[in-house]
Amino acid sequence: MPMRSGREFIEDLRRSPREVWIAGRRIDDVTADPVFARPVQSIAMLYDLQMSPEHRDAMGHRDKTLINCASGEYFGAVDLKALKLPVVTCRFLEEKDGEARIVSFYAKKARGLMARYAIDNRIDRPADLKAFDTAGYRFAPELSTDDEFTFSRPQPPPISQIRAAQKEA
Repeated sequence: MPMRSGREFIEDLRRSPREVWIAGRRIDDVTADPVFARPVQSIAMLYDLQMSPEHRDAMGHRDKTLINCASGEYFGAVDLKALKLPVVTCRFLEEKDGEARIVSFYAKKARGLMARYAIDNRIDRPADLKAFDTAGYRFAPELSTDDEFTFSRPQPPPISQIRAAQKEA
C-alpha cells in the first residue's frame, strides 16, 4: 500500500463516510464535526509527516508486513482482505505444569513489551522479532509458523505468593 498524504486521508473519509454516533447524535461528516475535526487534522498531519522528504525513509519501511500485537478480540475487527498486507501475529504463552497457555493478563503486558522492543531496537523486518527476550519470553520455533510467532516463558507465581514470600524474608 503506497503512502498517502493528509489530504488523501481526509478525502477518503469524505468519500467513504462511516456511520459514527456520539452522545446519541449521528455525525454526518467526521472531518467537519467539532468533536472530530481536530483529531482528523492531527492524523492528517501524521500522514503528511511521512510524506516529507526528511522523514520518508524513516517512515516508509521496505518490508510492508504488519506485525499484529493486538489481542484476538481487537484484531478480529480488521478486514484482512482490505488490508492487502502480509500479517505476522505474535502470541505469548505461559508454561505451567507442563502445559502452555495464553493468560490474558500476562499476554497484554507481553504485547506492550514487544512493541517497546520493536521501537527500541528499530526492528524493520519481522524475522528480527524472534530475538525478543524480555521478561523471560523466548521465541518458540516449534510452536511458530511463518505468519504466527509464538513466544513462551515459565508462568510467574501469583503476586500473592510473591508478597507472602517477601513478608517471610
